[in-house]
Amino acid sequence: MTATVNTVSTASAAAASVRLGLCVPGRQQTVANLGANSIQVFGTSPNTINGVASATGVAQAAGKIATYFCTGSGNWTRLLSN
Repeated sequence: MTATVNTVSTASAAAASVRLGLCVPGRQQTVANLGANSIQVFGTSPNTINGVASATGVAQAAGKIATYFCTGSGNWTRLLSN
């Protein structure tokens, strides 16, 4: 994904995946998962998301909106909605 705000309207299967853009300090990307299934969000290797390796990714449940902040070179931090 390259946009600042991204919407996933259809996740064809559980754990369908998306990939964040390059982690540049100060960058943020919002992902709204409006599909019926959980998605897996990946970064670009060797980045991490909340300390989790990009190759593993993090789950984002259906109906959740998350903003991913690049807090340092290669380090994404996720703020997840209720």
